[in-house]
Amino acid sequence: MKHSFERMVSIAAVVATSAIADETFNGIGIAITPAEKGAEVVSVIPGTPAADSKLQKGDVIISVNGNSTYCKKMDVVQNLLRGEKNKPVEIVFINNGDTLETSIRREKLTVKNLNNEGFKRDDLESYASTIQSDKKLVAIMDQGNVLDNEATVKATKVDCIYIDKDVIKNPPPETQGKETEKIKVKGVDRNSISFELESAGEVLVTVTNSSGVVVSSVRIPHAVKGFNRTSWDSSNAPADRYVVSVEHRGFTNGKSVLLK
Repeated sequence: MKHSFERMVSIAAVVATSAIADETFNGIGIAITPAEKGAEVVSVIPGTPAADSKLQKGDVIISVNGNSTYCKKMDVVQNLLRGEKNKPVEIVFINNGDTLETSIRREKLTVKNLNNEGFKRDDLESYASTIQSDKKLVAIMDQGNVLDNEATVKATKVDCIYIDKDVIKNPPPETQGKETEKIKVKGVDRNSISFELESAGEVLVTVTNSSGVVVSSVRIPHAVKGFNRTSWDSSNAPADRYVVSVEHRGFTNGKSVLLK
């Protein structure tokens, strides 16, 4: 019983369950639950930004914008995933043993909890669409799981997920230069960290251990455009998995590495 309760609450971190009030927020469109190494993706909601990304059901998110999710409460991970509309979120995740990265731009999502009063699937979808006529219904969910068109709705309460019909697909002209800023962590060992920048400027390189503790922080006042390498003190870094993040001009990119 305790396990199922924790699972319900954690799913509410990104997509509210029937126990949570209706809400509107800027997010990417996934449901998550605690996992051994971070936050497991329970569902990727169709029609949301996450559906156009590399994320898949069963992936484990280990870093969000350079912040480790190891042993983090789901409300903390929620706050990392949510934020400013149209701003990209840099996610490092594990898929079938491989560590991958993806960037997903937040959009405005609305979750509305509905009582299922004996509706058939098509009738429920029609009703849910009419009560939020200014928004587009993209999914109906039961405890974090997306119900497909053939599913029989047995739950007494369901969550309807909406997205604004006037979703901005491209960043505003005045922010296009900043929104396309590229940062890539290239290599990490016990002596150095290398990365590439799209433009020159000040950089902060941070190394965080699997418990979320920063073990090293290096500020580089004049990093150059293109390839950069900096040394770091790994004497306080025992064998463990670490998240190395590079922050530049308000953007952060991270890479998960195993140091031995």
